[in-house]
Amino acid sequence: MALHLLGTLGARALIGLECSFHGRSAGFRIHTLVCDLQPVTNGTVSVQAQKLDVLGLRPYFRTVVISEAVGVEKPHAAIFQHALAGLGLRADHAWFVGDHPENDILGASRVGLRTVWLRGFHPWPGTQAVPHHQIDHLRDLLPLVMSARSEAP
Repeated sequence: MALHLLGTLGARALIGLECSFHGRSAGFRIHTLVCDLQPVTNGTVSVQAQKLDVLGLRPYFRTVVISEAVGVEKPHAAIFQHALAGLGLRADHAWFVGDHPENDILGASRVGLRTVWLRGFHPWPGTQAVPHHQIDHLRDLLPLVMSARSEAP
């Protein structure tokens, strides 16, 4: 079974992707290990599209889900369901990587996505259930993906 990664498109996450992965080469490694990478983000189409273009990340994404275009923001289940439908996936076949405990992790877990919390941007609320995985840098995602691929049937 292939892994599919969906994730947040916040400015810090994008900058972290570029810096933590040391440019496009590591991003390419993640891209070649999984079938699809798809950001799911709150914001306007023009601002989020500009982030992708400025950082040169658009080639890594088949589609981009932006709240303004969908008409609903994270953590609403509909934006995550829209992202899954756009890739033709069931939630149990996809992971969601995000830095916000409520908007990203809680929202994604409500629809059944496997969650990966990128620590260091927002404090974790003590009352919220923990994510499936926690990482400090996006580069830490590569070993998780490789491990899951080796365990997949």
